[in-house]
Amino acid sequence: MDWAQLRTEFDGLRENMRFYRLDYQWGAVGTYYRLAGGGRSEATRRFEVLAGIAGRKLRELPPDSLNPAVHDESDAIAAWYEALRHHSGAFEIGIVGMQSDDAGNHMGNIYTGGVSQPAESSSLVCLQLSTIVQAAQVTNPATPRTAMSRVNVFFKREAEERGYIWLIIGFVVTFILGALAL
Repeated sequence: MDWAQLRTEFDGLRENMRFYRLDYQWGAVGTYYRLAGGGRSEATRRFEVLAGIAGRKLRELPPDSLNPAVHDESDAIAAWYEALRHHSGAFEIGIVGMQSDDAGNHMGNIYTGGVSQPAESSSLVCLQLSTIVQAAQVTNPATPRTAMSRVNVFFKREAEERGYIWLIIGFVVTFILGALAL
């Protein structure tokens, strides 16, 4: 599933999840996420499955294209939620609290925030990430690793520039080289 397909899937959840929000809590007690605004439903379960798929796809992106907090998450859903926090533009800071022990000693701060309409925000982030993938492919084309793949790239380029006769010649030469490799 590519970013465009994920965007379409998230868009399909917009209406059913229009009153939902994704709540965040982090700080002294760790990081927690909660999908709030209604009960569990087919839409929320589908959203979480899509979030897991999107979170795994984040690993395919160049590391410098995302906030480091996204790459720090090993859980795919948490990585997607961090991508929403840092890249959707919809994250809003909530209240800040202070944790203390039974004796009243300060144990650290607790921060909250949230993303309203997480399906809509997810769709937007998918759109943004699809442009990063395209830009990365254009600016950093993969270099062929084997002699055979270099020959294939050469003949493909020649076929695009000079016509189908070169494509046929390229196929014949590739076939002969493949047969010789056996």
